[in-house]
Amino acid sequence: MKKVILVFFFAVLMVMAVTTAKIESEEIKPVKTKDNLPVFTLPETGESDIVVPAQGEFFIRIKSNITTGYSWELAQPLDKNRVKFIGKVDEDEEGEEDAQGRKLLGAPGFETLKFQAGEPGKGAILLKLVRPWEKGVEPIKKHKINIAVE
Repeated sequence: MKKVILVFFFAVLMVMAVTTAKIESEEIKPVKTKDNLPVFTLPETGESDIVVPAQGEFFIRIKSNITTGYSWELAQPLDKNRVKFIGKVDEDEEGEEDAQGRKLLGAPGFETLKFQAGEPGKGAILLKLVRPWEKGVEPIKKHKINIAVE
């Protein structure tokens, strides 16, 4: 009986180790704007890999809930030789509308951030979802973007 319990315990530990292992990042393929600039739509959390042309502009589009006051910000300074933040371009809401066509409070949407790639190499963009006026509060979500500039 002790051996059965020990084997069961070992099996549970193995399952826990596999399920808590680091989730691999996902390579995100862009869609192009009418000006032929890449737009990468990312999941809300996790880690993504993107490839961008050197010296080219690109967009990061990430799910947000703008009407609740949360917005995406840079979590740390960027390597200016690799990528520069140009600014927020768009905040579009999706979701339900009321009878007058207005977006309902709390409706989910997306934020679009514009960047300029620099010299070839690898770098990272770390984003955090926060309410900008709340100081010293942990972000409710984070996303790491591994960037390869070619």
